[in-house]
Amino acid sequence: MAIMLIQSFNRVWIVSSFYINQEYIAANLCVNRFEKAATCKGTCVLKERLKKEKESEQQAAKQKISDVYAFFQLKSSLQQKKIANPDRERKFPPFTSDLLPTGNPSSIFHPPVSVA
Repeated sequence: MAIMLIQSFNRVWIVSSFYINQEYIAANLCVNRFEKAATCKGTCVLKERLKKEKESEQQAAKQKISDVYAFFQLKSSLQQKKIANPDRERKFPPFTSDLLPTGNPSSIFHPPVSVA
């Protein structure tokens, strides 16, 4: 579950770390850092990182789909019939009357006594 939370907040992490380090990114990592009138202020780096993140998410989604298909296996018709009706092969023990109770004690099983 923690991995899912990390994946869902990855873009938030990228954007927040950009705004925290925007001055450093604009001065050292920006593509337009050597121009005197650079107006992007490092947003080009942010766009590039978000684009890479989106591509990695799409690739991860394709990976998940291929993992699901990897475990799908066709079974023969004989195996499907066994799964469809498992009672057909179930063996039950023979009926024996020795296990039935043979007498009802009258002290327990009697109609209720009416008090009138």
